[in-house]
Amino acid sequence: MKITGADDSATKVAFFSSHNLWPSHYETELELMQKHLDHGHDIVQMSCFSELKACDQNLTNAVDTCFLCCKKRKLGVDLLDSKVRNVGIKEYLHWEDKKVVEALRKYFKDINDLKAYSIDERYDIGQSVASSLISLLRVSSLDLQEHRELVKDYMVGSAEIYYAFKRFLAVEQPALVYLFNGRWAHTRAVFRACQRAGVRCVLHERGQDIHHYGLFTNHFPHSIENFTTKAKELWERSDKSEKIESAESFFKSRRVGANVDWYSFIDKQDTNQLPEGWDDTKVNIVIFNSSEDEVAAIDDEWKNHLYDSQLEGIRAICKDLLSRSDIKLYLRLHPNLANADPSETNAYSALSYANLTVISPESKISSYLLIEKADKVVTFGSTVGIEATFWNKPSILAGKAFYEKLESTYNPNSHSQLIAYCKQKDLASLEKRGALIYGYYFRSFGSKYKYVKANSFSSVEFRETNLDQVVQHDSVKIKRFFKIRTFARILKRPFLKVNLLKLLYK
Repeated sequence: MKITGADDSATKVAFFSSHNLWPSHYETELELMQKHLDHGHDIVQMSCFSELKACDQNLTNAVDTCFLCCKKRKLGVDLLDSKVRNVGIKEYLHWEDKKVVEALRKYFKDINDLKAYSIDERYDIGQSVASSLISLLRVSSLDLQEHRELVKDYMVGSAEIYYAFKRFLAVEQPALVYLFNGRWAHTRAVFRACQRAGVRCVLHERGQDIHHYGLFTNHFPHSIENFTTKAKELWERSDKSEKIESAESFFKSRRVGANVDWYSFIDKQDTNQLPEGWDDTKVNIVIFNSSEDEVAAIDDEWKNHLYDSQLEGIRAICKDLLSRSDIKLYLRLHPNLANADPSETNAYSALSYANLTVISPESKISSYLLIEKADKVVTFGSTVGIEATFWNKPSILAGKAFYEKLESTYNPNSHSQLIAYCKQKDLASLEKRGALIYGYYFRSFGSKYKYVKANSFSSVEFRETNLDQVVQHDSVKIKRFFKIRTFARILKRPFLKVNLLKLLYK
């Protein structure tokens, strides 16, 4: 059995387990561990035993969450065929490293100052901390004064992981390291440590559907360049009739709300509903924004060179089309923004232009009927941009996107060129080939689970055991345990808490 993305000759494989409580990600690591054990490889796992003051799963270092995370990790490895050695982060952190961490900057004047901060030449620690906090707090513009202590905790934790993992690599010398995603603060620390040491690093993510996982060797899952190369290569080597049928099914499934990629954003929309007062005699341009948090702080490849923000871009588009009474603009806010900080959606809702109608994230108005009825579609990188091309609509890209190099969207190099596309009467839909390449890739990529069964986005089993259900069932007992006075005193002392977790769950 070939382990996709791995080296079958590897004798020692390392895992950095960081997001155990997020659905499917730890189960994917267990899948990979078992596949390596099937090949006779040794496994060493590094994880946190409440050693970090804040993490993506637990911003406040709540003790019950730490216990649940450690418990789930231990339950998972106990289901493997062979024993896995586990180590804590600070077991490899030397006093010299602590002095370096103490000397690092912890406070920053604004988000750009934070993003620009790097250490050890190539470790973009500030960018990674921004990436985590923007996503977790669901804000595109992070208030560093309000969250200064959280930024500090993330800077310290990320740096400690980076220096500890560099020493871990030198001591353990694994042939291969696995971690989740890589863009988040703590996983990027491990990714950069591997790059610094020249150790092969495989990042795992969700695959094409709930039955598959994706592996990305030595690059982010978000890499536009690598996606473009892989998608085109897959297209060229595949059977013509099969790939076209599969690609078309990707777009058709999304239109009817099928969960082809773990979840659907349109399941609560009315397929027959348009905005009130829709006028087919107008030139109707529908703008689809996207949730910016996932790509807000990855690297320069995702920097929007047209606008500093989507909000700024939409304002400029509305303003420069006001003189055209024949043009009507609709802004469809991404359904995912329904769970964002209210300040994010309030800023869009406050837009007041005579030529603009704003559609809320919760609205039942159909996104696909909007595409069908629109004369043109403008997007900031969401999948709708390439879907519009598939459905024969001129698609104008106002930001960065995976599909930007597939030659199926208009990619203006300036705001004035974007406005010119919006005003152009005979703007035609571009060639579908790029859309088909995109659809085929996302219908095909990833490795099929052998030991994991996902019933839905949030219900995942490893070897017929739903670890989340087991852990949640025990959570009440854990909370009662904390109320015992003796243990409550222990848990207030970080050193004792860490050692108690190691005693129970290592």
